[in-house]
Amino acid sequence: MDMLWKQLSPSGYSWERDALEFAKQLLPDHDPYRAWANFEFIAQDGSINEVDLMVLTPKGMYLIEIKSHPGVIGGDAANWVWEKPLPKGGQKIFDNPRLLARRKAQKLASLLKLQPSFHRSKETVPFIDALVFLSAENLVIKLEGNARQGVVNRAELLREITFVDENWRHRQITAYTAKIVSRAVEEAGIKESVRMRRVGSYELQSLLDESDTFQEWLALHPELGVQRKVRIYLTQGKPQEEVLRLEKAAKLEFRLLEGIEHPGILRAHEFQQHDSGPALVYEHDPKAFRLDHLLMDLGKDRRLDTGQAVYLLRLIAEAVQYAHGQKLFHRGLSPQCIWVRSQGDEKYSVKISNWVTAQRLFESESRDISALTRLSNLLHEDAGPYVALEAHTGAADGVHMDVFSLGAIAYHLFTGKKPAQTDIELLDKLRRGNGLQVTDEINGASETMQHLVQYATHPWYDPRRLDDYLYA
Repeated sequence: MDMLWKQLSPSGYSWERDALEFAKQLLPDHDPYRAWANFEFIAQDGSINEVDLMVLTPKGMYLIEIKSHPGVIGGDAANWVWEKPLPKGGQKIFDNPRLLARRKAQKLASLLKLQPSFHRSKETVPFIDALVFLSAENLVIKLEGNARQGVVNRAELLREITFVDENWRHRQITAYTAKIVSRAVEEAGIKESVRMRRVGSYELQSLLDESDTFQEWLALHPELGVQRKVRIYLTQGKPQEEVLRLEKAAKLEFRLLEGIEHPGILRAHEFQQHDSGPALVYEHDPKAFRLDHLLMDLGKDRRLDTGQAVYLLRLIAEAVQYAHGQKLFHRGLSPQCIWVRSQGDEKYSVKISNWVTAQRLFESESRDISALTRLSNLLHEDAGPYVALEAHTGAADGVHMDVFSLGAIAYHLFTGKKPAQTDIELLDKLRRGNGLQVTDEINGASETMQHLVQYATHPWYDPRRLDDYLYA
């Protein structure tokens, strides 16, 4: 493809240039084929979305995230494990990139739908599917279950975006539709990918995490050479009630942690305003890993030994105890908001983040503040099984909620398995066992281990005790 290929900015990575050239040579250079490479768009919610490649074929429209990763790619629908080839070797754990690609595709479809070309033509925006193109040659893919869906290597790319079988339910693309899409893309203002954005004095470098309500970026202070993590709450294009809720959440997270000084608590250092919404600036430790990623890195069993697990739980409990002593309750603890750094000799340090779900009581003012009553909208997507079910009702006690989360995290550390996949499964386990039972997954669990988990996750609040973790 030559005439119908549009690259908006050159790639700074040799592996990405190679992958784009491979795709370019693969695609026919006639209607209805089209391709756009290396561009960004601003979605209705104000989020900044970088796209590696978007293609239009007779089969449909595809937003393609390019990853090289030579070696072996494994993992599940939530997290991937990259085993790097020798001689360097080693592993890297990261979130399934298709989740982010799918979110970008949905945002782009919504943006294109608003453009004049679609209104004038009465055409509808084609379904935009999300793919991950693993472009390295001689790559071995060992993804588990449905994690393999929407992931292609070099041999599979062309067939995936062109072959239509009897199960394909979306309408095919004509030359006329392709012209409408091309005009709408121009009208939507897609532009050269700018890899530097600013929040205050910080330049946004790379996207670390994203949800429906925020984007989290690695950022650099160019004069000081200091890296920080910046979370931007996305308020553009949202109903006024939602805008006010997110602005309140950002401001209150900053206020909630005022005066909090503990090595196990990550608090925001600055509050800033960005075009997309309020932003919080945090310390960034490049050597720290999210707890869920650390567990994925442990290999097949994905378990720490019991001594390490108890040590880690005690560190988390000490940070939670300090917070409770300041009348501060997290209410959304999960492995996704706990950052762990190895200190050598099988020792760790931890930092608890994402205090946007928190509540704090101020006795001197006879009041309490919290960003919201019901937490569901601001929890990490994979946090559900670790959060007490009463959190979703708005009538929960902060102490009991945090202890429940500790118990659910302990279950994962001891067994190597998530407490549940859904709220329904979690409710069933809690009812059947009067709390989570580690003996469902491992034989020979000590009585202490069983009690640590069961009583912390008991459906009734009274048996939940934080002290059990401090003196385990």
